Amino acid sequence: MKLKEVPFRMLYKRLHLIKISEPIKNIISESDVFDEATHILVYGYVANSEGMRFEVLSGVIMEKEDILFGPPSDIRITLSRKDIEEEEIINLPDADNKIKMMYADVLINVSDYMESEELNELRELEFLDDARNDDYPDDVELYLMKNGFDVEVCWAKIIGFGDNYLKGILLNTPSQGFGVKAGDPVRVLIKQVEAEGITEYVCLTNLDL
Repeated sequence: MKLKEVPFRMLYKRLHLIKISEPIKNIISESDVFDEATHILVYGYVANSEGMRFEVLSGVIMEKEDILFGPPSDIRITLSRKDIEEEEIINLPDADNKIKMMYADVLINVSDYMESEELNELRELEFLDDARNDDYPDDVELYLMKNGFDVEVCWAKIIGFGDNYLKGILLNTPSQGFGVKAGDPVRVLIKQVEAEGITEYVCLTNLDL
């Protein structure tokens, strides 16, 4: 499956194998660690304002069902979702964390992006996935509503929990104004909607409240 077809939930905090294509070969060419590799081993994480990224841990040789793990990468290489969206990706289960422990020295690089307990809980909210931005999972499509205005869709960054709502920051100024602008706090409400037998969750804010 191509990476662009894989939802955030299946990428976040997981290990993956990506076949070394010509574009990837050019990215990793500065290190000898990948000389014999057929795939790269990556770890998916969210780098806050940089969005979804993948830390390259090592080169891997795959022969049929056998996987030979190479040494840890000797240089830091990170990839954005956009960098590799056309590449084929394979999820690599690691329930006992043995593989992660093999590359602990490289995974230290993502420790600066360890989320707070609250942010981790927000990212675990699966009902938000319908509204999430694929490249920036903390950002959601937000329907703005106010009497006298048409409904307008903007983007908001989810930053915390409120009392029966989520706290957000508006990321762009609506074309109709609404009396709000980018950077303003908004209360994000979640509504379940059904269309043609499909149930989805949408984020909205009522600016009359």
